[in-house]
Amino acid sequence: MKPLTIPDTIPAERTIQSSITPTKKASQAENKVLIVIDPGHGGTDPGTCSIYKKELYEKDINLDIALRVKALLEHSNVPILMTRESDTEVYQTTKYDSVEELRERPRIANKNDATLFVSIHVNAYDTNLSGGEHHNGTEIYHADKTHGVYTSKKFAEMMGKAIDQKTQTKYNGVITKNFSVLRLSNMPALLVETAYLTNKEDHKRLESDEFRNAIAEGIYDGIIEIIKTMGAHKKNETWCFSGVP
Repeated sequence: MKPLTIPDTIPAERTIQSSITPTKKASQAENKVLIVIDPGHGGTDPGTCSIYKKELYEKDINLDIALRVKALLEHSNVPILMTRESDTEVYQTTKYDSVEELRERPRIANKNDATLFVSIHVNAYDTNLSGGEHHNGTEIYHADKTHGVYTSKKFAEMMGKAIDQKTQTKYNGVITKNFSVLRLSNMPALLVETAYLTNKEDHKRLESDEFRNAIAEGIYDGIIEIIKTMGAHKKNETWCFSGVP
């Protein structure tokens, strides 16, 4: 079964710069934290489809892991917003629009002045190519942006290290990519490729609750480390920034 072909980026000539730019007024004493979790694909877009097990789709794995991350964040009273919480498209329209679907995800984060955007995915490699089935492991993508004194690469490295400490996948490091969900996000944004559905060992991991819990814990740990590095702290059980970050 072949997955739908969905563009990774929006062509430059079709890109619309968001008119919403999160600003922090000097008069604001506190700014609350908000994490946006984006389970990749959904609805009519299955993402990567398993070649080893019928009807095992990336969209479902992404959502399951994302909901586990959500539960961990909520347990720690970290405010969270999901781009989707069921098997549906994020951009609601009568006809599937791949470009608007990609735009809508960072648009949600931008409109809500999010602190951090994390998109969760499952990776794949063309198994028709020699050695394709041997590609495996976890990768963290970023768009090579600068956020104050920090870079998206630094945050990606934090996330990768946190996940690597929780999982048994091969850690492939951080990768710079101009994915639209990363490029169009005003705040720090990361895309986590959890494991390869086209690799038999990673496939077994992705099917298991043990791995899904571990990867969720790693993503959670990475998020907490990143927001603490950005200056967030707990005050009266609410995560916020004191002063202007």
